[in-house]
Amino acid sequence: MVDIYDIRYNIHISYMSNNIATDALIGGMIGGGISYFTGRYYESINYVKIIAFIYATPVMYFFMLYILSNDSKTSMNNFTMHALLGTITTMVVLTMTVLFRNADPRLLVGGNFIALMLVLAWYFYFRVYELI
Repeated sequence: MVDIYDIRYNIHISYMSNNIATDALIGGMIGGGISYFTGRYYESINYVKIIAFIYATPVMYFFMLYILSNDSKTSMNNFTMHALLGTITTMVVLTMTVLFRNADPRLLVGGNFIALMLVLAWYFYFRVYELI
């Protein structure tokens, strides 16, 4: 006799495997695209600018939104709100880095590291993920 639980479990595992394979394929295509553009312009004097632009475009946002679209609209909205919070924080840190761009590079890297640690501590200590 076939157990209905086993059938549902196998269907669930098959569905999850299919989703993981699809997500991996799309993630691989995105990663390959980034690799293509960075490799194509490696010899260019504008290489660093191109990498910065690709980094700043919402490539990962699209990918995560795609993955969460299989879950629920609430998940997509929550992700978007916290991504926006992270983006605003990043904009503040980027602005501070630009304002102090003539400082010693080690100071800039150290300042960015300290800002990262402070923001992470703030986010998790105050459990911002539960408030918004």
